[in-house]
Amino acid sequence: MRQTLILFLLIALNYSCLPRDTFFTIYGEIKGIPDSTLITLYDLDQQFNFDSAYAYEGKFQFHGKVETPTIAWLRYGNEYAIIIVENTEMEFKAPLKKMHLYSEINGGQEQALQNELKKLQLPYELRASAVYDSLSGSLYEDEQQKDRLIRSFSVAQNRSQEIYVDFGLNHPNSILGMDILYRNRQKIDRDKLKAVYAAIGDHYRDSEIGRALSTYLHEELIAEGKVVPAFKAKSMEGEVLQLEDLRGNFILLTFWSAYCGPCIQQNQKYLASLEELQERVKLVHFSIDKNEEDWKIASQRDQISWYNVSDLQGPKGKVKTQYEVQGTPATFLIGPNGKLLKNLEGYNPHLDLVSEIDQVVANYQ
Repeated sequence: MRQTLILFLLIALNYSCLPRDTFFTIYGEIKGIPDSTLITLYDLDQQFNFDSAYAYEGKFQFHGKVETPTIAWLRYGNEYAIIIVENTEMEFKAPLKKMHLYSEINGGQEQALQNELKKLQLPYELRASAVYDSLSGSLYEDEQQKDRLIRSFSVAQNRSQEIYVDFGLNHPNSILGMDILYRNRQKIDRDKLKAVYAAIGDHYRDSEIGRALSTYLHEELIAEGKVVPAFKAKSMEGEVLQLEDLRGNFILLTFWSAYCGPCIQQNQKYLASLEELQERVKLVHFSIDKNEEDWKIASQRDQISWYNVSDLQGPKGKVKTQYEVQGTPATFLIGPNGKLLKNLEGYNPHLDLVSEIDQVVANYQ
């Protein structure tokens, strides 16, 4: 325990001399958390932990640097709270349970907006949480009461989601607002989204999310029965693959990432079958990772031996956006004429992907 305290103090002293607004420092406290509990900052876009700390007497600190305000989960075990990390001093306080509802976070302009959004959503999130507890604990008398609880949960969740999207539409000149718009782009009327985008300042248009929204609004997007968007990307060895070079073949294109759990499950489940499938279909894996080393390590782990490429633009890259990928893995079966035949979003452990593909290929005309 003494060693933990000494380490904690040394880290704090080491970062006390860093200039403000160059690095972030988060002073955290979770009441009742056991000593030596590991707490992490999880990047929701990149899907990896970019910082971690151990609790001592309920307190902990995070230190580091982000290139842009980063929407993250501060979490331990199954508990989490949303925090927008900026290069400034921040404070985090929360109870041991239901941190996502009861956490108090201060510091940073984007976090101030997140606090405003949370305040608007909180009545509905509290209602949904209470109903969920009743359902998961079977705290209902009969099926009719259960159905009422389910409807109540759905109403609360839908209202919270409506507030979330409206907040993005009303605060487009912010990282939080643009992130909301991008994540919900398919749910927002296209003309309305174009009008909102037209009013965004140049600073945010030139951001990663701004460029992704521009791609969605102004570039060709994938659609079933139409020729898929062309792209070129590089392998880990630097070889360029142009999708059009594979025209004349069936192509199975899968978007994935190194830290995506369902992607790992799908790769492992279909490894042997996909290698056999290469006789009939060209297999292409497209990584949406930004970190090349992470991509390489994951490729070796999953034994990917077929076409394996990336643009290293991350989860808001142009190709990923054009292919309307919301979650990974996302798999597309493309015909010899370059047209989309089938779109499979996510990993379904009960689906025989190979049989599904073989059936489409066999019926192709």
